Amino acid sequence: MRESETKKIDVMDLRWGMYISSLDRPWLETPFLFQGFELQTPQEMELLKKHCKHVYIDIVKGVDALPSRNRAEYESRMRAIQVEDEKIAHKVRELADSPGTQRQRPAYEDQVPLEMEIAQAKEVEADARETMREVIENIHKGRDFGIALVTKVVTNMVNSILRNPDALVCLTYLRNISEYTALHSIRSCIIGLAFGRHLVFTKE
Repeated sequence: MRESETKKIDVMDLRWGMYISSLDRPWLETPFLFQGFELQTPQEMELLKKHCKHVYIDIVKGVDALPSRNRAEYESRMRAIQVEDEKIAHKVRELADSPGTQRQRPAYEDQVPLEMEIAQAKEVEADARETMREVIENIHKGRDFGIALVTKVVTNMVNSILRNPDALVCLTYLRNISEYTALHSIRSCIIGLAFGRHLVFTKE
C-alpha cells in the first residue's frame, strides 16, 4: 500500500475530508498549529483560502480532488448536509436545555477501563467502516443496503460506548480512511451515542 501521494490543487477546489500535506508557503507564515491535517471545519477552509492560492493534498490519507464535471453536484450535496447538520445541532441544543433531559436515573459508570475496551472498540470501528463501504456500494448499485447489518453494527457501538465511551471516541480521530461520507456517518453515530450516554438515555 502506498504511504502517500500528493497532488497540487487550487484552494477553491478544496472539499471536506482532504488531507492537507503542505502549503504554497511555509507553515510558520500561517495560523495552523500542525503541519499536515485533515480538512474538517469551515474555519480551516476559510483560513486556507485566505492565506494560500494552492495547497498539496495527500490522496492516500484523504479524499481526492473531484473532476470538474462532479463539482457542482458535490457542492450542492455538501450544502444540503450542512443545512441538515445545523438542524440536528439545533435539536440537540434544545434537548440538552430541556427540563425533560434532567437526569432521572443514576449517571452511567464505566464498566471497564479504556485500556481494556480499546481492543474491542477497534474491532467495532473496523466493522463499522467495512459496513459503511458495503452500504455505499449497494446504494450506488441500486441494491438494498441491509438494515439488519447496520443495526448489528450500531448495537455493537452502543455496547462499546456503555462499557467505556472514550475508546470509540478516540478512534474517530485515529483512522486512515478516504471515504468521507462513510467517515462522517461513523463519527456522527459515535458522538451521538456518547452524548446520549452523557444524558443518561436508556440503551434502547
